[in-house]
Amino acid sequence: MPPNDPQQIFRRYVDEVLNKGNMTVFDELVDQNYVGHEPQLPGGRGTRDHAKQGIQEVRAGAPDVHYTIDNIQDQGNGQLSVRWTARGTHRGHLMGKAGTGKPVTLSGTATVRIQNGKIVEGSSQYDQQELTRQLS
Repeated sequence: MPPNDPQQIFRRYVDEVLNKGNMTVFDELVDQNYVGHEPQLPGGRGTRDHAKQGIQEVRAGAPDVHYTIDNIQDQGNGQLSVRWTARGTHRGHLMGKAGTGKPVTLSGTATVRIQNGKIVEGSSQYDQQELTRQLS
């Protein structure tokens, strides 16, 4: 695969950033003008800083979190469609709840757009009620 292959870039992002918490790789792979489509934020849009903060919050709440790519489809023009599963242990503060020690498993989908070797746009969907239920 060429070094700018969108799937290779996204797999590295999952492995190094989401699974290991390597924010240096986040800075390398996520464009300064990144746009995240996040309905919970005012205007439904998030920035690179929102994305970084979200990752850090999840890793603080579930330090052993591990994301698996269940399926990845290249839609062309740098756009990827992804099905993912995350597993971890609720050890710290997450979504307003103190750590419970409970195992958590969550599945979802994401769309990501990569240009010139950088992640420039993304969104992720998951069942927030299911996550809340598991953290209770």
